[in-house]
Amino acid sequence: MGGILIDSESQRPAQGLATYLANREKDSGDIQVGRKLGRLLRKAGFTLERNTASYEVITESLLKIGPSLAAQFATPGYCSLQEKADNDSLFVALAWCEAIGRAT
Repeated sequence: MGGILIDSESQRPAQGLATYLANREKDSGDIQVGRKLGRLLRKAGFTLERNTASYEVITESLLKIGPSLAAQFATPGYCSLQEKADNDSLFVALAWCEAIGRAT
């Protein structure tokens, strides 16, 4: 899973997010497009001014919405985040890519 950092004592959060991302990619297209922004801007005729990437820790947000994610995207009994609300070992961060281009 490029762009996501996950650590937990259990593999279930990673499995749950993998299932969510697979479903999202199937429904929405290229979920890895952020890493391609610079190349896409150059191919479209823009001059690339800046291309950056950073991580945002989303553990707390994920724990709050975990049960609804599990209900919508994970196969029941396979993986979920439902029992992770009291688990202090969970760490999740997402990569964000940004690019600024100038029309030439």
